[in-house]
This record gives sequence, structure tokens and C-alpha cells, in this order.
Amino acid sequence: MEGTDRIIVVESFYNAVQAGIAKALLDAQDIPCFITEENMGMLYPFRSDGFSGVRLHIFSADEVRVREILKTLNPE
Repeated sequence: MEGTDRIIVVESFYNAVQAGIAKALLDAQDIPCFITEENMGMLYPFRSDGFSGVRLHIFSADEVRVREILKTLNPE
């Protein structure tokens, strides 16, 4: 991944608990990821115009695999 892989936001969650569960699933699969805005998620448990949610970041090269894994959280 010679410098061409970017970090992207793959999903946004309503709170830090949901984001933490998603991160744990990815960690279990050895997929590097991190979450941001988790403190804001505690202050504002619902999305608003000023808060887009707790964000889960991954490398773009992992996106397809991550989306498949995250489907297990909310099967449609």
C-alpha cells in the first residue's frame, strides 16, 4: 500500500457504544480502524445539524471487506 491508501469515514453512528461495537468487529478481523467524535456522541446522543455522529475510519483498501462485516450489525 505504498502511500496510495487513504483514510476514509466508512460509517457514522448515533453514539459511541454503537461505534465501539463496530470497531471491535473490525479489530477481531485485524482490520486497522479508529473512531472519532466519541466524546461528542456522549454529549449529543442524537444527530443534529451540528453533529454528524461518531465516525468510524478505515483505510480505503479495506472498504469492501469492512462494509460486508458491518452488514452483520444491521442485516437488511
